[in-house]
Amino acid sequence: MNYAASLAFLPLLFAARTLPAQARGLELPVIFSDHMVMQRGKPVLIWGRDKPGTELVIQFGKQQKKSKARLDGSWAATLDPVQPGPVRELRVRGSSEVLIRDILVGEVWFCSGQSNMELALQRSAKGKEAIAAAQQDGIRLFKTDRLSSKEARFDVKGGPWTKASSTTARGFSAVAWYFGLELHKKLGVPIGLVQCAWGGTRIQSWMSPKQLADKSFRDLTRQWSTQDKRAAATQKAHDKWRVKAEKAKRNGKQPPREPRKVNSANARHRPAGLFLGMAGPLLPYAYAGVIWYQGEANLKEASSYASFKRMLVQDWRRVSRQELPFYWVQLASFKYRNSTERQLALLWEAQDQARDLPRTGMASAVDIGNPKNIHPTNKTEVGRRLSLLALAEVYGQEVESRGPELLSWKKQGKEIRLNFSHCDGGLISRGHLQSFEVAGSNRKFFPAAARIDAGSILLTCPEVPSAKAIRYAFKALGPFPVYNQTGLPLTPFRTDNWLIKGQ
Repeated sequence: MNYAASLAFLPLLFAARTLPAQARGLELPVIFSDHMVMQRGKPVLIWGRDKPGTELVIQFGKQQKKSKARLDGSWAATLDPVQPGPVRELRVRGSSEVLIRDILVGEVWFCSGQSNMELALQRSAKGKEAIAAAQQDGIRLFKTDRLSSKEARFDVKGGPWTKASSTTARGFSAVAWYFGLELHKKLGVPIGLVQCAWGGTRIQSWMSPKQLADKSFRDLTRQWSTQDKRAAATQKAHDKWRVKAEKAKRNGKQPPREPRKVNSANARHRPAGLFLGMAGPLLPYAYAGVIWYQGEANLKEASSYASFKRMLVQDWRRVSRQELPFYWVQLASFKYRNSTERQLALLWEAQDQARDLPRTGMASAVDIGNPKNIHPTNKTEVGRRLSLLALAEVYGQEVESRGPELLSWKKQGKEIRLNFSHCDGGLISRGHLQSFEVAGSNRKFFPAAARIDAGSILLTCPEVPSAKAIRYAFKALGPFPVYNQTGLPLTPFRTDNWLIKGQ
């Protein structure tokens, strides 16, 4: 990427409302700090701000790039692709000099979502053992603070980069840690993990303002605009009241009644708030890909969630200017309060449908949940399943990365044969095959007896002589007994598109 192309990034990186650039010296975002990991094999954007007109020189190894601070102070330069090697330094000279030490080159992954991505290693099922073994100089960690913003920001709160140790890994994302550890073992290169997550957040909060201009979000953005206006009016009334109250106090008079406050909505739900405050400032950094664990907060929007997920992926690719591989976790089984038994299954279906985008994939966690705990602790297996996707599809290793998928089904005598892909060596069962249902033209489902025949499953259902639809584990609590030889589950599915009550 040339100098002009580097500058094209700048409108995405900097806020329109900033302090006067003349008041600053040289600044780099905290993602550029000691112990950082730089993505191998890709152009690497370096950016920052300085006094307008300042000439900048960026030195990394034998590479030297130049830039110039624009009128708003912004500057950017792009390093040519680099490969793993010795520890290196990044030196940036402008109105002052910044030296960043102990830089490794390897694979960098952006790890985002809500609470199940945020859940710390120390809370995971094997956390104690993992923490004891976390002294890994080849794994580096970067963790953002929670921050919702109304405006674009130059930088995030949080960081800087740290070397993995029992101290730094303890509070880091368990899913991201187990994922990164698997990659480190299998690839033998440094791994950088960027945690950018906040529990209880909806997917709309992670989208950019440009994406939220889509008509799908018109009601949502209008609602927040109204709320902001009310909050501003309330603040103005309070400011006036405070002046009058202080004046009354000085004059020994009774202060006026305090105006009623308006309860402000939770900041983490602000549309685009987490993009502006957390994800957006980091996305132009060079990454190998994204892992994402989110959806619980959008449970009641299953009919729209597949579309939302596609929008998010395309939005982040546009902002980062990278065709980032994007792998997400299909939510674990859980008994949600005030939801029907099919509601979670509909969200699972939506998560699955979004895989029609190129360079995406889904690691299912349906079978490793806890019906009484929305934060299941078996994050080791979640990380492993995500790593299989990356190893197979990003790094070209010959591993099975996907669970069985229904290819076709047909009537065969008194039985129904279901044929599956991603099941070399045949399907296996863990427990009784009791999760299949069959319906005829009356759309009434009955349980079906099932048996495995290599890469197929044969169903028998006397109550339904002419099957029109089949469902597997299409209920919040499953069970989920079918796996392939890699230990990846057959995910819930249905062959019909009939309207489900409460949908």
